[in-house]
Order: sequence, then structure tokens, then C-alpha cells
Amino acid sequence: PLVLQNLNLPPEIRSLLHNLICIGVIPGPSQPKDFKSFLYPFEEELVLLAQGLETYNALDNQLFHLYAYLLLFLGDILAVEKVLGLKGHNGFSPCRNCKIKGFRNKSGGGTVYYTPLQFPQGSEKGNKSWYPEDLPMRIHSDFITIPAQLLDPDISAADKKRLAQYHGFRHAPLISRVSSLDYSLSFPWDG
Repeated sequence: PLVLQNLNLPPEIRSLLHNLICIGVIPGPSQPKDFKSFLYPFEEELVLLAQGLETYNALDNQLFHLYAYLLLFLGDILAVEKVLGLKGHNGFSPCRNCKIKGFRNKSGGGTVYYTPLQFPQGSEKGNKSWYPEDLPMRIHSDFITIPAQLLDPDISAADKKRLAQYHGFRHAPLISRVSSLDYSLSFPWDG
């Protein structure tokens, strides 16, 4: 389900079922081939609401300009990866928040990347380590500039593939015309 929560309501009632707004359902059990097509009508409406829509106020019996902005996007790991255009949790650069890189045990025939905070001794990465309190974080512009490079006609297909793998991107974020979102901050971990 695609569900909206009105953050103007008091916290104790905003998540009650009768206050949630269902704007659609993405059918299952298989993932849709064109995920963006399910979000496109919502994105269109968000663009209009950011500009303001003339709306009728029944209490005052007059028109006013209604503005609305998308501030947060919550979902499971796979849904958020799809919306952000990321390769995902088993990729070389798997995290949606930081730029930590993965490691694959090639000598043991491993094909899946995992992200240790310290690479094993003797690996091609040497003694590379990451400190949890000082990880290199992704910023909003990373979600715009890196996917744009993947569309650059002057970059070879092989270089685009390496760039996509290194940074962990498949494409630009799906909700790209909504300027109220900060792609590095507006997609918190649901918990």
C-alpha cells in the first residue's frame, strides 16, 4: 500500500487508521517492472501542491491556497532502494546513508559483497577500516550528480557500469521533481 500520514495532526492521532490516506496499492506478489508508474500520479500531485492549489474551506465558506510537501518517505529496505535508485543491500556500495564499500571473498569463490568495518588481512584493500562514528556520509547532491553521470553520452558504457557499481546507483531517484525531499535525510530507517 502507498499511505500518506498528515504530519499537521497531533502525534498521538496521526497514525490512527482513520487518519491515514491510502493513495494506491502496488500489486504483488512479484515486483512491478515499472515501479515509477505507481508513483507518477502522486509525484504529479506533489508538484502541484508545492505551487499551491486553490481549495474550498467549508468552515469559512471561502477559497484559500493549499500547500503540501513530502517530508519523509518510509518503507522497507527494498522499496526505499527502488525509490532512491540504489543497487541495494548486497552491492559494492550498499548503504543508502553512507559511502562504505563492500568486500567479496574472491579466493573463497564468494559472489556476495559484505561490509566489514575492517577488511581482512591480506585482502586487496589492505588494512582499510571504517570507524562507525565517522563513516563517509552520502549527501543530497550525490543522488543527483552521480545518476546524471550515468546518462552522460560522453562516458563509455564500461565506465558507466564501473561508476554505477562503485557508487551503488541504478538510476536517479524516482520522485525527482519533489524539491522538499533531501535524499540523504528524508528516507530514515523504519524501526
